[in-house]
Amino acid sequence: MKRFCVKLAAVFGLSLAALGSTAIASEAETSASAFGRRFGPGSSAATARYEGDVGFARTETRSGDINLARGVAVGVDEDGLSLSLSNAVAPRGGPALATNFNMSIDRDGQVSTSTGMAVADGRFENEVNAGGAAGSGRGSRAAISQAGGRSDPTGTVRAETHADSFDPRGPRRPIGFAQSGGIRPGAAPQPIAFVRPAAGPMHAPPLALVPARPVYLGGRQVGFVTPPNPAPFAPRWRGR
Repeated sequence: MKRFCVKLAAVFGLSLAALGSTAIASEAETSASAFGRRFGPGSSAATARYEGDVGFARTETRSGDINLARGVAVGVDEDGLSLSLSNAVAPRGGPALATNFNMSIDRDGQVSTSTGMAVADGRFENEVNAGGAAGSGRGSRAAISQAGGRSDPTGTVRAETHADSFDPRGPRRPIGFAQSGGIRPGAAPQPIAFVRPAAGPMHAPPLALVPARPVYLGGRQVGFVTPPNPAPFAPRWRGR
């Protein structure tokens, strides 16, 4: 768990610095992780933080047969609103799931969102984490997400992130999409994240038709995910 927290802090620190650390803006940031095993105790952890004239941050964790972590943060000031939500659950002897959602609404109407999801499905041990941050205001109009996890040698880990932005002065454009479906069992978690440029218009190519991809949980298909056109941005971190 310590390795998770250190890596997550490094990701957020670098990303928010790139978005403009000197700008006055509202920001919200959360993370959640959960670890469960068939034989033995599990654990959970959550963080939440906000910056703004008005806002709040809350965390909740539970450990036992079901290990649960939640984090929520909202920040509001004259530059806009920022929201971040993270959840993680790891039952005893079952698959683990972590999700993250972030949104920023700038005072000029620009909306940025990001989501992250990780699923670890092993017979004996599963650990997942997800987190993200959102900021509004000059130099901080962005939303970022990360997701990762690990499993025992019998399992697999799937993780993906998605981010896009809506500008009232132009069409909605996807910022990026990444998916990792083959993380080596037993390997250290590898976060996947996208960072939107701090300023400047986005020149994305026209959207292309992408087939829906099935989502599995506990060996059963629970739905579909239709990713947007992956261009024009590439992830800075990718699971291998």
